[in-house]
Amino acid sequence: MASVSVKLSVKIGKQLSAHIENATIEDWLFDRLNDARNAFIMHATEGGSGRTYGGHVASAPGEYPQSVTGQLANSIDPQIHDSRSGTLTSDVVYAGFLTSGTSIMEPRRMLADVLEEVIDERPNKDRLAQAVKIGAARTL
Repeated sequence: MASVSVKLSVKIGKQLSAHIENATIEDWLFDRLNDARNAFIMHATEGGSGRTYGGHVASAPGEYPQSVTGQLANSIDPQIHDSRSGTLTSDVVYAGFLTSGTSIMEPRRMLADVLEEVIDERPNKDRLAQAVKIGAARTL
């Protein structure tokens, strides 16, 4: 019986990997939060269709609040917490009332709404936009 010897050699080249740098994700996220801030400010100056108070037309339920003093618009702060999460907040006390409504006022469109609008405006090819999950974390 003859023996046969077979030598098998496999050469593995460099393995390729793909990743998105955290800084890229962080920059994208901050840009979207800032876009939402800017869109909120723009909506606040469009003019409402609610009641008129001393020459100012207020927002109606379901509209964005209308700016009188600019305090709310100027308080909106986009913040990055880590490379994959951030928040859009306002430290104005009445922002919570505008968001949730009260016993005498219906809710207005607020930060979660404008962030959703900004994300929805992104092209379908923007996979990061498709991956965004918007959660509401509120404290009053």
